Amino acid sequence: MPKTVIDCLVIGGGIIGASVAHQAAGRHPGWDIHLLDPRGIGSGTTASSAGLYVPFGATTEIRSLVRDGLPAFSAYRSWVADDTIRDLRFLVVLRTTARNDLLAMMTGGAAHEPTADDLDWFAHRYPECDLAGQEIIRLDGAFRVRAGELAGQLATASPNVRFVAASAQVVRRREQGWVVEHDAGTTAAARVILSVGPWMLPVLDLPAPSALDAPGRRKRVAAMHAYNAPKADDRAVYFLDDDVFLLPEPRLGYTIASFYLDRWSQPPGSGDPVPAPADQAVGRAALARRIGPAFAATCGGGRAGTDVYQPQRLPAVLALDPDSTLLFAGAGSGSGVRLAPGIATRVVGCLTAA
Repeated sequence: MPKTVIDCLVIGGGIIGASVAHQAAGRHPGWDIHLLDPRGIGSGTTASSAGLYVPFGATTEIRSLVRDGLPAFSAYRSWVADDTIRDLRFLVVLRTTARNDLLAMMTGGAAHEPTADDLDWFAHRYPECDLAGQEIIRLDGAFRVRAGELAGQLATASPNVRFVAASAQVVRRREQGWVVEHDAGTTAAARVILSVGPWMLPVLDLPAPSALDAPGRRKRVAAMHAYNAPKADDRAVYFLDDDVFLLPEPRLGYTIASFYLDRWSQPPGSGDPVPAPADQAVGRAALARRIGPAFAATCGGGRAGTDVYQPQRLPAVLALDPDSTLLFAGAGSGSGVRLAPGIATRVVGCLTAA
C-alpha cells in the first residue's frame, strides 16, 4: 500500500533531478521516492545539452563538483546502454602562454603533447584554422554523455523511484515535512528537492533566498550542427580562449559546434529549442573567425535552451530550511551534465544528515 507521506519528492526530471533520485534510491533502498516533471525525464535544458565532460573547471567549487561526480560516472558506465557515455579523444587549443592556467584547472586525467597523428588529423580536418600564437594539448579523461538518455536510465534503474507526469505549483510546510500541490493532485513528502531551475520554481510558503531569484542571470545557450561527416576517430576540440568546442557525433552525422552567445535576461521557458536566425548568425561568425569560413558554411540548425548562471557559478546546492528537508539543486551554469553527479552526491549527503 502506498505511503501516506513519501520519503522524498524530487521536482524536476532533468539530469540533475534524475541523478538526485538515483543516488537517493541507492543510498536509501527502503525509501519511496517520486520524481515529478510535466514534460518527461531528460527534457528541457537536458535535452539540448551537448553532454561534453571535460576534466577541468573554471573555479575551485566546479573542480570540486567534477571530482565528486567522477566515481558516479565511472559506476554508470558499467550498466548504462551502449553509447550513452563514450570516451573522447580530446584536444585543447590555447594561447602558448596559457598552458599553466589550463593545468591549474585540471581535476583529473593528464595533459600530454599532441601526437604526430593528432597534429596530422587536425591539419587535414580544419585546414583553415590559424594556429599562430596557439598550441595544442591532448587531454585524457574526457567523454561524451547523451544527457537525456542517461537521465531516463537513471530514473528507471531503481524500483523505489516512481515518475509522476505533473507540474509542481505550490510547496507548503506541514508539521513534519512538506505538501506539494501539482497537476496530478497533492503529495506529502518528508523531503523535497527542487531541481527545476530557478526559472520554474513552484510557489514556496517561505521566503526564497535571493540566490533563487536571479532573472538577470538566465542565459541563452546554443550550438549548431556542422554537417562535415565526422568519423569514429575524430577528436573533440576545445578552443579555450574562444569558448568554442567541436564535439563529433558520427552516429548522427554531424559535429556539435558550440559557441558563446551573449544573450542574458531570458524570460522563463523562453526561446525555441533550436538556434534562431540571429543565434546562427553569431555562431557562424564565431566559427568562421576561429576555424574557417568553409567549416562555418557546413553549420545549420542545432540546439538551444536557457540555463542559469549564478555569481561565481554558485550555488549548486542550497538548504532552504534549517533541517535541510527542502533543498535546491541546480544552477549548472552551462555545465549541468558533468556537475550533476557531484551535485547529487552533496544533496543526498544533506538528506542523510537530516
